[in-house]
Amino acid sequence: VRYQGRLMGWLFLIDDRARLSESDIAAARRTAEHAALLLYEEELGTRLTSGALAHLLSPAADLREAAAGQIVDQGLLPARAPVVVAVIQPLGVGDQLPREAVSEALQDAARASREDGALRSGYADHGVVLARAASAADDSAGLGEAQVVADALRHRLRKVPGARVVAAAGDPQPRLRDAHLSYRHARLAAKVAAVVPSVGDVVRWQGLGVFRALAQLPADAAESALDPRLAVLFADGDEVLVRTLETYLDLGCDVKAASARLHLHRATLYYRLDKAEKLCGFNLRDGNDRLAVHLGFKLARLADLHPFRPDAGG
Repeated sequence: VRYQGRLMGWLFLIDDRARLSESDIAAARRTAEHAALLLYEEELGTRLTSGALAHLLSPAADLREAAAGQIVDQGLLPARAPVVVAVIQPLGVGDQLPREAVSEALQDAARASREDGALRSGYADHGVVLARAASAADDSAGLGEAQVVADALRHRLRKVPGARVVAAAGDPQPRLRDAHLSYRHARLAAKVAAVVPSVGDVVRWQGLGVFRALAQLPADAAESALDPRLAVLFADGDEVLVRTLETYLDLGCDVKAASARLHLHRATLYYRLDKAEKLCGFNLRDGNDRLAVHLGFKLARLADLHPFRPDAGG
């Protein structure tokens, strides 16, 4: 199936009993030519929509305005309906990410989706879906679309060792022209999911709590914002001590839960916590110290200042 010499697909005729006549085969060839045109039109439409969506999410205001007008003029989405943007991102694949994996997963999802008005675009390292939201507070449409794409991408990466796919939805926006804000939120939410596995593989910017603030800190401010006492702990290089303290704080300073998570006797847990306090000079019975250290752990994750990789559950 070719359009102007370009291969678009294949049409197979299985005729094991040789029942097809020359006229039947000629009809099949004409059908293949028609199918080629339809496939090319579908590809062209996808390219145009993808380009409009890329401009709609651009940092440049003039491009966003023009793209919003184009999308409205084409009848794809209304100008004043709430929209939500979701991001789908593969992780842990490195150079093993197939070139067209993200775009093909978006196509798979488009065929399976019930949301005909959704716009999709594939980038080198992530996919984007824009969907019409039920309201300015409801991100479920974007999250649902993202899950479909994420499932399709996981299927395509099933043979890549260590591959992981995260899906993230930004906050819905009241107008199409403001979709870039939802996209920015979704990108930040995906970043949080990438470095803090405990939040899950499907995340909502609405539900990320303190990470909403931490993820928006400028990269050059993260290191100076890190509590110097935590930097002392990192510099000491004791991974067991770091993981013990981080797990303890993550579990709300619940000794029973932390002991169970770390498979430790309570006396051992207390010993390690006391050692960390003496090494760094903070007081875990002081709420301000606990807050500073706990936020420091999360900031270090987001800014790639943490010396140890996160556990799957932490």
